[in-house]
Amino acid sequence: MPDTFAHLGVQALASRGLFKDADIKWIAVGCIIPDVPWITQRIFLALHVPVDPYSLRLYAIVQASLFCCLLLAGAFALLAGNSRRIFLLLALNSFLHLFLDALQIKWANGVHFFAPFCWQLTGFNLFWPDHPVSLFLTLAGVLALVYFGARDAKRKIVLAASPRKFLAAFLLLAAYLALPPFFTSGPLREDNHFAATLLAVEQRPGRYVELDRAAFHRRDNSILLLNGEWIRLTGQTAPKDGLVSIKGRFSDSKTIHVSDLHVHTARRDLNTKVALAGILLLWLIAIARKRITFQPH
Repeated sequence: MPDTFAHLGVQALASRGLFKDADIKWIAVGCIIPDVPWITQRIFLALHVPVDPYSLRLYAIVQASLFCCLLLAGAFALLAGNSRRIFLLLALNSFLHLFLDALQIKWANGVHFFAPFCWQLTGFNLFWPDHPVSLFLTLAGVLALVYFGARDAKRKIVLAASPRKFLAAFLLLAAYLALPPFFTSGPLREDNHFAATLLAVEQRPGRYVELDRAAFHRRDNSILLLNGEWIRLTGQTAPKDGLVSIKGRFSDSKTIHVSDLHVHTARRDLNTKVALAGILLLWLIAIARKRITFQPH
């Protein structure tokens, strides 16, 4: 997927074109909504929260679908004074985020536009996240965040204080958090992210597999799976430690013969962290300068 700056570069311009004077702070929230499950997954794994990594991955896959993104967009929008307009803005940006993700090459990955009715991944596979096109979008996002951030610095964010709206927002947020476990059988059945293949350890030999952005260890020519398991690679290899995407086939339960391999840079993760920090800063400045007000009930 593109980094958060790249999303801002495209989505800020699109949002301004369709929603006159749309506030960059709300646009940024819409840009982030589809990434909330993946950010949460990283935090859980980094903190060693006692949860099964593959169950967490399937939960995140469901939450990152357009269907669940709209639930979270609705919860946020109900807290705004102009709920209908903010919901449409957040929904548009959630869709655009997923659409941009689908444009990139992501082995073992993709997006869900039609969940929960269909759990087949959608991907158009046009260019890698490390392609110069992505770099151009990243630079555009940096400019968009700085330019629109400065331009909208004095604009007020109006929140709604209606108990009815708060209750509706709470129910949508509860649905966003509680519904995914009821749908994880869909992604598992479709072998999204090859989770079913990786979970069936005894049946791995001979099965085709793809892995997206896995940590590679050059010394013993192995990659790290989501659950902390190291898998040895044969066939193609990378020149040094880093992140790789691979296609291949299990020769045994602990070895993959690689037929195709792509080496990633660490630039995307760094850009995303800086972009998230910039977005958080915009909201903190709005709070500090008392630009966030509550609409009387």
